[in-house]
Amino acid sequence: MSQTDTDALSFLASEQIRLLRAGIVWLFAYVLIYSAGFSVIDIYASEESPWYLVFGIFTWLFGYKLLVGLMQKGGYLSNNSLSGLGVYFGLSLMVGIGALIGAVLFLLPGVYLALRWQASYPFAIATGAGVGDAMKWSWQKSAAFQRPLFTTFLPPLLFYCAAFAAFMLYDFNYESVTDAGYALITIGLNLFTAIGFAWFTLLSVAVYGLLSNRMSDVTQTFE
Repeated sequence: MSQTDTDALSFLASEQIRLLRAGIVWLFAYVLIYSAGFSVIDIYASEESPWYLVFGIFTWLFGYKLLVGLMQKGGYLSNNSLSGLGVYFGLSLMVGIGALIGAVLFLLPGVYLALRWQASYPFAIATGAGVGDAMKWSWQKSAAFQRPLFTTFLPPLLFYCAAFAAFMLYDFNYESVTDAGYALITIGLNLFTAIGFAWFTLLSVAVYGLLSNRMSDVTQTFE
């Protein structure tokens, strides 16, 4: 690993810790509300319940507010207005579709696209850029840091893998799973999903800081 990669990895680690400390209330609130809300719906509501749609929209909006909150707490965003919601929605579609197609073809392309575009969200909110410009900026700026980005992308990805494993555990054994077992699997699945999303949101802000050369010592190294 080159010195640039080492310095970038060090910055990403320290910046995630700083953002975690600054935004712990936002992160904890998201994980608690998401995991508790969906667990209650999964356990007590039918599969056709409209509460899935209602709560899904709510948690998506909360995810946007989580990103804005972390950027404000981290000093990346000074204003308190919730601007950029439309762009956030567009990015959610475009990045999500691209990563999903890559994941369907093979897991690694989906992961690769997601990690290269992850900084497009905070960039769009901080600068007011459109969907295409934000994705282009993130793609171009992340080209030089693919190894440290992949390394830091893996830990939160493991939580999504754990959620998928919990789902498969129930799917293959649903006939023998008791009500208590189903409740435990459901809580675990939603908890892992919530932690994974919250961590990815935090990481995207840290990556944005790296790609925008926010830290002077890292900037000097890159130059």
